[in-house]
Amino acid sequence: MEKVSDNSLLNSKQKLVRAGGIILFVGACGLALSRIAAYFFSKALTGMSEVDAEIVSNVFFTVLVQLISLFVGPFLVYKLYLKGKTKNFLTVSNVRPVSVGVCLLAVVVGVFAPVFSTLINLIVNYAFVIIGVSLHSSATILPEQFNFWVLLLNVVLTAVFPGICEEIFNRGIVLSGLRSMFSEWAVILLGGLVFGLFHQYIFQTFYTGAFGMVLVFITLKTKSTLPAMIIHFTNNFVAVIGEFASFYNWQVMLPNSLIAQINNPILLIFAILVGVAAFGFFVFLLIKCDKASKNKKIIKKLIDEGKIPQDVAKNKNVNVAGITVIGGPLGDVIYYKPTLKDTFLYWAAFALALVVTLSTLFWYMI
Repeated sequence: MEKVSDNSLLNSKQKLVRAGGIILFVGACGLALSRIAAYFFSKALTGMSEVDAEIVSNVFFTVLVQLISLFVGPFLVYKLYLKGKTKNFLTVSNVRPVSVGVCLLAVVVGVFAPVFSTLINLIVNYAFVIIGVSLHSSATILPEQFNFWVLLLNVVLTAVFPGICEEIFNRGIVLSGLRSMFSEWAVILLGGLVFGLFHQYIFQTFYTGAFGMVLVFITLKTKSTLPAMIIHFTNNFVAVIGEFASFYNWQVMLPNSLIAQINNPILLIFAILVGVAAFGFFVFLLIKCDKASKNKKIIKKLIDEGKIPQDVAKNKNVNVAGITVIGGPLGDVIYYKPTLKDTFLYWAAFALALVVTLSTLFWYMI
């Protein structure tokens, strides 16, 4: 493992690491305060119908969490602490272009992702039943008659904002800071832990944590958070459509909706395992497609520069992706050895998120 020695590089690495800690801690505080504010706000909506109150509460909570805590927070840290230019914010947040093929595969991965979450939920729920705790998610309150604008609003609040804001928060500067300190597999575990605990709701912690690990893995391999954004959006979009389909008795040909119609336990488990296998297979294809796309660009550049003969480049076995580093903080191999001061806010954020999450478990048990 190569360590930082140059002072300028040392300072930039240290600032990046500390910026990630600041963002993480501010986000943890913002999420906890948003839940408290949303609770009291919902209590004040006594004059509204149940459906209208649900809509207003969701909009209020989404603005506090997604826009302010998870997007504006990282942006302000980037501007005020890192003193970066506004136009470079998305690049520093690891939002980089990928090939069309990778984007299309990301959509397919997102379609099968809810099946992966279903498997994790089954395992976790069974474990909690053993200790006498029954976990359940809170269903969205919908109007009796279908309303397209309610559907559109749910897609925006549940899929669009999280797909953008949560990915910039979790797979942006925070992920770059973690990657500057830890190995790839340690970052995958920690990144999943961040994603799971920062939902601050015990029912969501385990499957979002596992899903978060997959998204971190894909982001590290592609050196871009764009595929994770697409997967995250598609996953949540499919979940919204599935919830509406269940409530209004629609017939939709989506993996999670089809699996939900299976009553035989053995067939159900088999279908879930097939869906999870498909999920893993398309993740594998996505990584392979991204690598092939990068190889093609590098080979073309080497041909244009006259560094490799064209007839050699046409050989299907030529693979030169390893000769260069693609991407910024996620792609380098230089590690920074942090001090306690550098990592204090990371651990403080983890602790706060863990306390809030455990409090939701105790709420179920009392």
